[in-house]
Amino acid sequence: MAAERIVTAGATEVFLSVIMRDSSTGAFKPSITYDEAMVSYQRDGAATNVAPSMSEGILGIHAANTWKETESAGVYQLCLADAAFAAGARGVVVTVTASGAIDAKLSVALVEVDLQVAGGKLPVTLAAADAAELATAAAQTTMLNRLGAWAGTGLNTVLGALRALASKAAGLTPSDLSSGTTFSNLTDSVEALRDRGGVGAITLGAVQLLNLAENRLASPRTLEMHMGEEKVFVLSFLDAAGQPIDLSERELRFVVHDENDPPTVQFTVESDGITLSGEHNEVASVLVPAEEVDFASSNLDWAFWDVGNKGVLGYGRFGIRATGKDPPEPPP
Repeated sequence: MAAERIVTAGATEVFLSVIMRDSSTGAFKPSITYDEAMVSYQRDGAATNVAPSMSEGILGIHAANTWKETESAGVYQLCLADAAFAAGARGVVVTVTASGAIDAKLSVALVEVDLQVAGGKLPVTLAAADAAELATAAAQTTMLNRLGAWAGTGLNTVLGALRALASKAAGLTPSDLSSGTTFSNLTDSVEALRDRGGVGAITLGAVQLLNLAENRLASPRTLEMHMGEEKVFVLSFLDAAGQPIDLSERELRFVVHDENDPPTVQFTVESDGITLSGEHNEVASVLVPAEEVDFASSNLDWAFWDVGNKGVLGYGRFGIRATGKDPPEPPP
């Protein structure tokens, strides 16, 4: 049965309220005296129950194994000996019988925490020495070591790392997080990935600054967007040895053209629409304005040019999907 009372194991001077009902009418049954009430309790796991001899009680005063009707007719104050609620059992069931009354059963859960203690729910077995141990320098050092060796100033905190992982706002990447990596919250945070429609960075393999077919990608990469949307494509450029290519001090251009020979350029994004990031400026964020994609096509190519060196750093397929339409109305 579900517990009707929750008591801290080992609690003393516990007051229980017992409702007795008439066996014929079901109404509250008043005037049951202590010598008419047959009280027993069964602790979880105990081989036998305990049936103490009851005495007349006094309202509001705890005396072991006493019974007293309250000012609410049919409601009784029951005070059992502390042994009924001693630690070592998960619960105790109290039974009260009386002539002409329905048997009353009260399930009491015995828990290891005091749910009514002011200021918290600490285990009652937590000794003062245990609490003091938590505050020692050794314990604090252990906890800090498990968090990692954060500098603990500026952005270099756990909170700073969480902000960098979540937000693409400028200036939020902690040096503790970016040191030895290419992570930038501008391009790699959850917000940045969301705004790119879930498209992660494209890492191009075997890229060299020569316009030779054998130095291009083994398999072209496809970029896609929808008509009338503005989108940022993020490209990460590595050389044939897997090392980042520094794109700074270069005249960069992103070109989209058709498949004709010679090809017709559909639109270009110049250097002012390309933002560099990453530890070695190897990450290029290309902003394609909405006004450049007012048509749909799946037969386009893209190329990322290093104009000054007359080389193509990467290329692939480019698709512009038609804007979605509302679904048709269901048939009548």
